[in-house]
Amino acid sequence: MRRCTVFLADPGPLFSLWVADQLHLLQAVATHVIILDVIYDALTRDKSDLKQRQIKAFIDANDTQFIYRCTQTGRLWKVKQNGGIIAVTDFLTAQFGMRRYLDRGEPVLILFENLEW
Repeated sequence: MRRCTVFLADPGPLFSLWVADQLHLLQAVATHVIILDVIYDALTRDKSDLKQRQIKAFIDANDTQFIYRCTQTGRLWKVKQNGGIIAVTDFLTAQFGMRRYLDRGEPVLILFENLEW
């Protein structure tokens, strides 16, 4: 099976993989996983939540596979409800965002469940 770069457009897919105890599937399909600052924050901000602690541990244990991207909009996440959606849109349309991966000619998979998290 040919592996691809995976872009996480919202935290839902990782939450679902955690519930199914299948986080390892990302390693099977992805050469790299692009995760924006707003998505990472949504996945890991509640340190009292077992799911979020285990997802953070998975990301930390596989840090060479995860590409963490800071966004200018990411700072809005804390003060603006739709900051995450804006950050994802910016990354997908920016010259140095998703285009960088598409220009390589490699397959890219965009994972999302609900962009209005």
